Amino acid sequence: MEIELRRGHVVALGVAVVLLGTAVVYYITRPKPTPWLEYPADPQALVTQFMKLIQEDTVAAHNKAYALVNLPDRQKDDEAHLQEYHEVHRYLSPLFGSDWAARMTVVPVEPGKTYEVRIGTERLHVDVIKQGPPEGPPTEHYGIVAIREFPLDEGPAAAQMAAITSILGGVAGKGATDNLNVIVAGGGNYARLSKMQMKRVALPVAMDPNTSVRQVILHLYPVRDDPTVKACLQTLIDDQRFTMESRNTAKEVLEGTVPLEDLIAAGVPG
Repeated sequence: MEIELRRGHVVALGVAVVLLGTAVVYYITRPKPTPWLEYPADPQALVTQFMKLIQEDTVAAHNKAYALVNLPDRQKDDEAHLQEYHEVHRYLSPLFGSDWAARMTVVPVEPGKTYEVRIGTERLHVDVIKQGPPEGPPTEHYGIVAIREFPLDEGPAAAQMAAITSILGGVAGKGATDNLNVIVAGGGNYARLSKMQMKRVALPVAMDPNTSVRQVILHLYPVRDDPTVKACLQTLIDDQRFTMESRNTAKEVLEGTVPLEDLIAAGVPG
């Protein structure tokens, strides 16, 4: 009886050793994950897919867009990416409609590296890069690097933009058109923004009939020569949903005839 028990223990131990050995061999020889092969092989189609997902403006769609981002960058701040996608849609939707991707074309600037996204008069630039294992050569699959006009790290400008957007939206929403002190306070920060950042701040507010007032439209003065701003101002002039004051202000801005004292009073940078 004792011998049989010992034999049983030996057999069990042998089975365990075989299983352990099999597991070790499988661990060493198993197929390695190849997530880079899940990326699209056509970089232009990648950019088109990416922008269409951004247009959907849902958490599910934006998570799918994030899955197209350059693999090493996906190890970083996913919240920054998701916020960026929302900002892109927030900017484009009031100007070109919530289905703006239906009117979008994507053309190569530098094939395999940079693509221009054309939506009406607006131009965005998306950079892509080949994907591959860290220790090996890249494959013919591509991931998204950045939307140049919407950088993830805007530094102090991000806080400035948020503050000014709140100021402009608050003044417009309350109809406090005589509350110029708040706008002047925002103007100092506004002067430090790039032209694209100025557009991102002022255009969505100005092009909404519910929030468009003179002080907001005046903040488009520094970028009045931009093709998208010109087109939006003309739309505002022709659209009777806007107040007569807003339409007249848009005409002044478009023609460059706003009195200097009005710009100064509104805190618009020179």
